Amino acid sequence: MSEDLNLKNRDYEAIKKVETIIGKSIPVARYINSKPIGMKIKDGSVLGLALSNCNLKRFPKEIYKLDSLEILNLSNNDLGVLPDSIENLKSIKSLNLEKNSLRKIPDSFGNLIMLQELYLNFNNIENLPESFKKLNNLVIIELIENPWKTNLLTLSWYRKYLENKYSIEADEAFVLEELNDHIITSPKIRKGNIFFGIKKKKKHIKSLILKDIGLTKLPKSFGNLKHLEELFLRFNNFTNIPYSIWPLKKLKNLDLYGNPLDNQSKNMLKNRIPVILEFCRERASINIFISHAVDDYNYFHIKEVSNYLEMQDEIYEAFYCEEDLIGNIEDFMNEKIPKSQLLLFFASEKSINSSIDCKHELELAKIHDIQIIPIKGENIDWDDLKEINLSREIGKEFNDENIHSFCEDLYDYIKKFKREINLYDFGEGKLDKQIMNIKMTINNYFESPKIKEKLNENLNQIEEIFQKFSDNEISPIKYIQEIFNQMSGKSTKESDDSDK
Repeated sequence: MSEDLNLKNRDYEAIKKVETIIGKSIPVARYINSKPIGMKIKDGSVLGLALSNCNLKRFPKEIYKLDSLEILNLSNNDLGVLPDSIENLKSIKSLNLEKNSLRKIPDSFGNLIMLQELYLNFNNIENLPESFKKLNNLVIIELIENPWKTNLLTLSWYRKYLENKYSIEADEAFVLEELNDHIITSPKIRKGNIFFGIKKKKKHIKSLILKDIGLTKLPKSFGNLKHLEELFLRFNNFTNIPYSIWPLKKLKNLDLYGNPLDNQSKNMLKNRIPVILEFCRERASINIFISHAVDDYNYFHIKEVSNYLEMQDEIYEAFYCEEDLIGNIEDFMNEKIPKSQLLLFFASEKSINSSIDCKHELELAKIHDIQIIPIKGENIDWDDLKEINLSREIGKEFNDENIHSFCEDLYDYIKKFKREINLYDFGEGKLDKQIMNIKMTINNYFESPKIKEKLNENLNQIEEIFQKFSDNEISPIKYIQEIFNQMSGKSTKESDDSDK
């Protein structure tokens, strides 16, 4: 820093100490937002300060002496916590803290009543303090890429912020916020051609244009656009139909022209919109909760199973209680299970008979109408699972000889399960599950060696029954009935008599 900047003594001393901390000189910058390191000066006071990429591990409290500071950029550092004393930034209007390691924001943050812009992207923040509702001057707040425990849309102040910013309902506005993270080319209008735009009606988005802006996927929240009728996604980088559109029941027009789509997606787009949406629903990413007894953590390779599943396209997160989970396990279950669409129950003697946690997890799954797939360990029988109302027909057996092969087989089964059963609609999913039970029961029946032998003995008669069915001489139900009669040794006449 030059000695002839005519800074006030208090500001001068503060800047000198900050320079000592970062080991660099801070140059004067006319436009502070375009510089990683720099300061903006007016009338002897520092109005803006940028300390980006300075390897800061603690918040430099020397900054508090800059009484006129309005803009502060501390992005791309290693700040883990903010001190309660941050409320001393009385004049701050713009604060950039993105790409740090922040875990928590102090309650005192709400006292920064002059704050207009706040950037907290790419941190480790799980919750925001209630005091944020006092930040009435906030015009911009960016919060993407944080492991939120709180659903931001449950915060009344955040909903109000979104509604004011976009003039649409908060649930739909949240999608636009998340889209910012997925756009890799700046939205633009060129020669009257719209590349990014929306049409609204009564605070709802009716039409959305996202053209030629480098999209490869849509955010999971995209289904919030319940009133969307037109979606234009031309000339992006989608390799398949974005599955997160599946809840858009009012959609009438979907345009994916000019994307490098796979053949399956190209063929699917020839269908009507409801068929396309059902296709997407079956393939949409889901959250899974893995239920296991603590003592079985290593036996079932729980961590490896979770890691493998989370790397797959159709799994968003695979939650589980770690072997050394610190904190309230019940709170963890109560938070994660309702967010899940499927529960994998790794069944053992302990998880069935003595684990209070597993019992609670199964109860939560049933309360929240979450489908359960049992994974049977070697020390129990399927009858043991039947006693806790878990079905063999939709279960799997654990194979610890080759865990990678087991994970591959499990994921394939989950995909099949998702396509057979609607995991998002309990009523429909319950019916789907019974249909799947019937299919699996029939399949297991015909896989029996005795039944195969019986089939072989009665092959000619069975072929004749099938021919009748093919010629529409008998109904599907009559066809199935006659097949089973043939397998059980009953004649058609005996079957007709018993029906009477």
